[in-house]
Amino acid sequence: MSATAANAIYGQTIWDPTDGLARFKNPVLLIVAMLALYIATLATNIAANVVAAVLPSLPVFFVTIKAIAPGSVPDPLIELYNYAWFIGFALASVIYLVLRKIAPKS
Repeated sequence: MSATAANAIYGQTIWDPTDGLARFKNPVLLIVAMLALYIATLATNIAANVVAAVLPSLPVFFVTIKAIAPGSVPDPLIELYNYAWFIGFALASVIYLVLRKIAPKS
C-alpha cells in the first residue's frame, strides 16, 4: 500500500508498512499481506545485492573473453557504464521538462 493510498483510505499518511498491516482485521488478509511484504522485501534485497556485484565485473568479463583488448576502454566510459541509472534518470528528466514546455496547457 502506498502512502497516497493510505491517505485516501484512512485519512492519514502511513509510512511504515507494518502500521498499515496492523489496520487489517481479517486474519487471512493479514497473512497474505505479510507474505507479500516479505516477498517484496526479499526480492528488493536480492536484486540490490546481485546488481551491485555484477556491474563492476562486466568490463573484466569482456576482457576475459577477449571481446575487447585490455586498456582499450577509458575509465570515464566505464564510470558511465556503472552509473547508467543516473544517466537514464537525467535523460528522463530532460525529456519531461522539454515535453512540459512544448505540450499545450489544458
